Amino acid sequence: MQNLREDKNGEYRGYAAYLLAFTDHAQSYVKTITPSRKDPDSLVRNNAMRVIVAIARNYPTIELPVQEIVEAFQYPDTTDRNKAAFILVKMAKQEKYRSLLSLLIEQAVPIFLKMLRLDQPNNHEI
Repeated sequence: MQNLREDKNGEYRGYAAYLLAFTDHAQSYVKTITPSRKDPDSLVRNNAMRVIVAIARNYPTIELPVQEIVEAFQYPDTTDRNKAAFILVKMAKQEKYRSLLSLLIEQAVPIFLKMLRLDQPNNHEI
């Protein structure tokens, strides 16, 4: 975990995000990886969000950090935003997040609509 947070090389921090995903403790991993979604290096952010996508897909009982994921819509790269969109789509289908739908609609839908105006296919697939 130290490499994920402290290594000066963004590439190594990005690799650490993937390596730490091979744990049997997905809930604690979500807590560990969530701060990396704000890393200044796009590879680290992308890898952290990819792992959270996999957790959202494969472990629907795990609690995900809704507000932090919504914040990712403001990040600079398309790869940040499309991963956040995928996670929120998965969350919106789960009963336990129904009470948060108004938050998702208020904060995420306007960004979804902006993403649809972009040309990158990875914004449209979701």
